[in-house]
Amino acid sequence: MILTHDLDFGRIVALSQASFPSVVTFRLTDMRRDNVNRHLLLVISRFSQEPLAGTLISVTDDAIRVRQLSID
Repeated sequence: MILTHDLDFGRIVALSQASFPSVVTFRLTDMRRDNVNRHLLLVISRFSQEPLAGTLISVTDDAIRVRQLSID
């Protein structure tokens, strides 16, 4: 799993039609470590029972969106 703030990284992985790796993109207005860690803990707790392999996860101030990568 890759954690990033680079908005292009998730797009590159999606366009490659890969099924791996998973990417978590943080699109927060406050990118200080404590705020990012708080949102990361929300992702971990929300998806602790679900496999996250091959997903793109976008984390904003108000939402967590999950999209499956293309699996061929």
